[in-house]
Amino acid sequence: MPSNLLGVPVFALLIWLHTPLWRYFAQTIRALADQWHRRLVIAALAGVTLGYLVMFAIVFDYSRWISNWAVCMFLILHAVKTMPAAQGVPPIASDDRQTKVFGWIVTLIPRVGIVRPF
Repeated sequence: MPSNLLGVPVFALLIWLHTPLWRYFAQTIRALADQWHRRLVIAALAGVTLGYLVMFAIVFDYSRWISNWAVCMFLILHAVKTMPAAQGVPPIASDDRQTKVFGWIVTLIPRVGIVRPF
């Protein structure tokens, strides 16, 4: 496991490169009309993340569980978008320079390995 932990900074970088999407997710949660719904969504995010942290300690297939965690986050985002909102959330701006740069970097990364990134 210690040698596998060397890939954690790479996975952290890949997650950080999705910052525009995470900001959109946070705005969508903040826009929910009901405070109870916001708390429920945050508890679900924490619960799913905690479950994946348990997998981190047990399973060494890091890229697979990180990608599965990200898929769970996207599915929760889609579920949140169906909940009643107090105001609309504008889509991610396509003319934002940072978003374009991050998008191109993520697109140009050839692949992420099973245990070791790249």
